Amino acid sequence: MKFALGTSSKHKMEALVQACSMMGWDNVDIIEKHVDSAIAKQPVDFQWILAGARNRVLFTAESCPDVPCIGIENGIVRAWNVHLDVACIAVLLPDGSWHYSSTPGIEIPEDVVKQAQERGFDNTTIGDILAEIHGCDNCDPHVLLTNGRLRRADLLAQGLYAVFTQIKW
Repeated sequence: MKFALGTSSKHKMEALVQACSMMGWDNVDIIEKHVDSAIAKQPVDFQWILAGARNRVLFTAESCPDVPCIGIENGIVRAWNVHLDVACIAVLLPDGSWHYSSTPGIEIPEDVVKQAQERGFDNTTIGDILAEIHGCDNCDPHVLLTNGRLRRADLLAQGLYAVFTQIKW
């Protein structure tokens, strides 16, 4: 099995390896493509999170049209005063078909969201704020938010596994 992943994130790479293992796929070849999501650094609402994932796929597919291309984008989904960190996952197969899933949502404290919003979501993420306050990895605040029980890679692997199970390989 071969994939092109639109990222340079170690967490996303680890998640893809983990999801492939969950599918029983050994000897997976992953082409890592450093591409931008072409959206805010901290996307807010599903449409922007999904747009970021799709953009990563489209930019990756430009140089890897003959392999399944994957894009993953985390962002904030909000309703009332509830804020959840969710990742959207988009997969484009060589036949042109698209497939999607998301990860489980992890609650983000409202005051952290407000601080990031005040600084501007174009250049500040929830992870940046949490790293300043708690000294956690700004790319994996999920460990902090789940009391050490879940890493970002674990959550992303669940989303990747969900999309993989929907595809007739």
